[in-house]
Parts: sequence; structure tokens; C-alpha cells
Amino acid sequence: MIITLGFSPVAEELIVDSLVSYFQKIKWKNMFPKFPLINISNEYPWVPYMDNTGGADLANAQETLFPSITVVSTQDESGPRDVNLQINSTSLKKEEYDDFILEVAKTGYMYDPAIATEIETYFEDNDELFGVQVINQRRETIHLDIITDDPSNVRNRIFDQVKLHLIGSDMISIFKNNGISIDIPTLSGSRTPEYNVEFGRVLRGSTLSFQCDINIMQTYYNTDTKMFKDAIISNISHVIGE
Repeated sequence: MIITLGFSPVAEELIVDSLVSYFQKIKWKNMFPKFPLINISNEYPWVPYMDNTGGADLANAQETLFPSITVVSTQDESGPRDVNLQINSTSLKKEEYDDFILEVAKTGYMYDPAIATEIETYFEDNDELFGVQVINQRRETIHLDIITDDPSNVRNRIFDQVKLHLIGSDMISIFKNNGISIDIPTLSGSRTPEYNVEFGRVLRGSTLSFQCDINIMQTYYNTDTKMFKDAIISNISHVIGE
């Protein structure tokens, strides 16, 4: 049986979580008590209030919608050619299994839970499970929309803080630990007013965007044979059972 584990970090979600923590860390609500809450999400704040005509009645919103930061991936493409594909042999020892399952659950691997039973059965008669690990890289363009409904300069203050966070050590460390790297030279922004009056109020916006490279890892274990131990790249398709 071929057991497949896949890991693909979601940059948008990591950025949202890190921005929430960052604005708490810098005590934003103390610096700007008029705007104590920033709505940070992967979804534009008016989406839950849209109707079938494409409009939205924001006057009936119960929660604070603005200011907001919306983080979305606007483009997905192959990563740089020189690191687009890595293939490595790997193995899992019987004594490593318990820690392995805990790590898989913690780091967000995508897998069928039934594989745990398959691996446990394999280890009843074997001490080591052999496989290959394939790493591909894709490049995403991340877009951050900063939107306010207040005419004050708070939009620019949020813009400055978001940019500082993106190039700071905390964000870089979070990305690195999840197999993501920010291409800092691609970071750019626009402070020019962008007005939106479709929802019954004037919305003012600024934008930030950058590119990042994301490692996508797939691991294939074969419980039927130990061929993986001596696998070579030229035979990879045969080894993984294709």
C-alpha cells in the first residue's frame, strides 16, 4: 500500500494570525483608542452582508467592520526553476512512530486517518518504513487591502505598522518555520486614496502586496516493499506505484 502525506502551508492564514498577534503586541488599542479593534481576515468585511444583487447593507452590521485588513492570495504560479523540485529518500523507524503521528497532527499535514492503522500494522512485523519525499515550490502573490470608513489618517498608520511587521523578524521567522520565504524586494504598496461607495458609505483604502515562495511537501511510504531504501530518481515513478 502506498501511503501519501501532503503538507502545503497557507500563507494567507499565517499572515492573518501573525497580524492579530502583532497589533496586540504593540498595544494598538492604547495608541488609537478611537479604533481599538482592527478586523483582520481572509474575507472582505462586507461579504457576509451581500445580497443577490451584489450590494450589501452595512448599516445593519452588528460588529465593527472597519478599519479592516483583508489578506488574499491573488496569483499562484510555479516557483523558481532551480529549486522547483527536490526528491529525497526518507524512512520512519518503529520507535519514532508515536512522535511522528503527533507531529503530523500538529503541523497540518493532509492525510487519511486510516493510514495510522496501516502503519501500525506494518510495524507489527517490521522495524522501519521506507519512502521518498518530494518537494515542489510555488510562488504566490499576497495582497493586503487596508480599508477604513473614517476620514482620519488611521489608514496610513495601519499601513506603516503592517509594512513594519512584514519585513520584521517575527514575520520572517513564522514564514521560515513553515517553509515559506518572503521575496522582500517585491514588497510594494499604494497609499493613494481608493474610494468605494457601493455599500452606502465611503470606504477609503490602501494596499500592500508581495511575492513569497512556498514549499509543498509530499511524502510517499510503501508498506508492501522496501524498494524505497535503494530508490533512485530515474525510477521514482515506478517506486511510488504510478
